[in-house]
Amino acid sequence: MFPSPLWGNLGPRTHQIVADLSGFGPESVERPTALPPAPHRVPTSQSLPISETFAHVAVDKGARFTISWRPLDGILPRSGETGEKPRMNQFFLILLAAAVVGGLIYASVLADRKRRAALEAVARRLGLGFDPGVDSRLHDAYAHTVFQKGHSRQAKNNIFGIMTLSGHSIHVRMGDYRYVTGHGKHRQTHRISYAAFQLPFVGTPDLLIRRENIGDKLIGGIGFDDIDFESEEFSRAFWVKSQNKKHAYDVIHPKMMEFLLRGPTPKAEIVKDVCLILEGWGHWDPDTFDGAPGWFQAFLDHWPEHLTEQLRPR
Repeated sequence: MFPSPLWGNLGPRTHQIVADLSGFGPESVERPTALPPAPHRVPTSQSLPISETFAHVAVDKGARFTISWRPLDGILPRSGETGEKPRMNQFFLILLAAAVVGGLIYASVLADRKRRAALEAVARRLGLGFDPGVDSRLHDAYAHTVFQKGHSRQAKNNIFGIMTLSGHSIHVRMGDYRYVTGHGKHRQTHRISYAAFQLPFVGTPDLLIRRENIGDKLIGGIGFDDIDFESEEFSRAFWVKSQNKKHAYDVIHPKMMEFLLRGPTPKAEIVKDVCLILEGWGHWDPDTFDGAPGWFQAFLDHWPEHLTEQLRPR
């Protein structure tokens, strides 16, 4: 059947037989009843029984019958070997992988406990309550943009209560928050920390104040501009949005601009009489939570008297 076999090395210890079957009818090529007999000897430095090789059979359109095979090193034991050593190696790798995963989980649990204890200490210093549990209803309580994004929303390490700031009783809530965008391989988890302060006024127009970035400059060039102020330095540094420009100008007067420019200034978003403070992505360290009420109090102290007298107190 193989009048002139052609032997070719396809790689390390890989071998091939090619034979022309054009003399046979299409019935015998398309539906062979058995593989052609293998040659008596395989011309390699080490012969292996066919049971210890991986074979690939193909028939092309020109009726050329090709058999390629190579030894199954590492998959099947060689003749005379028990296979105990490969099995032991696999078992060791499984144990090693399990140990690494277990170590990472344990380290994560320890870090979470340490953070929870540190934030509980912050709550005690501020005279506030603390609940480390998960709250999935934050997006119902606050209408701010970040709380409406994604799915699988969860707040935890919740610090809450009432503080006296600028002579007002202020409802405070701070903690860690996460939400998920996308699904499957596009799934991404976003983690932030936040501080929310209820304003002592009712009916305050919404207002967004944050540092300007490159993206803001790009969309500003196509008509989605923010509110500009007399101070070019402030206008270059901050992005301000409000449906009520007069209110924005009243809040951000020259003294307020100086305060914000001195920084560090977080993002402040006022929606439905609640001022939400955000600072970058990721979780804050405990000292940032400790300092958030002080920053909000200084921010509120800079609201001019003529404005606060016009607003309806809570």
